[in-house]
Amino acid sequence: MSSLARCWARAVTGEDLVGAAAEAQDLIVASLSDPPRSGLATWYGLLGEMWLAAGKLDEADAALDRADATIETYGQRHAESLLLLLRARVLQARGEPVATVGAVAERAHALSVEREAHLFARRAEALSAELADNPPR
Repeated sequence: MSSLARCWARAVTGEDLVGAAAEAQDLIVASLSDPPRSGLATWYGLLGEMWLAAGKLDEADAALDRADATIETYGQRHAESLLLLLRARVLQARGEPVATVGAVAERAHALSVEREAHLFARRAEALSAELADNPPR
């Protein structure tokens, strides 16, 4: 996992956006997917965040889709609020209406609060504040 964490850190800090995401994707497939291990949905979500940081929105959506499929198949629901938050960020990056992005961010916040995922709740609050500060023109 430490290699995955390094990949995530490199990607979200801008050190090696595409390379870090590609490496993480390979590591997830090689070490977490078969057999499926705990945290698989979370790592696919974080892979989506890496692709988002790299501006690769289709790849981000694909990673989030794999995370959602993992949740549905294996019930690893602890990542759900993070995945909603990242979906909102991808929608924002795609230029979707603020109301659409805000609704997904609000769902992410509500689920985070319900599940006491305080870090994700704060991130959802920050996104909502960002949307409020930058209304459509």
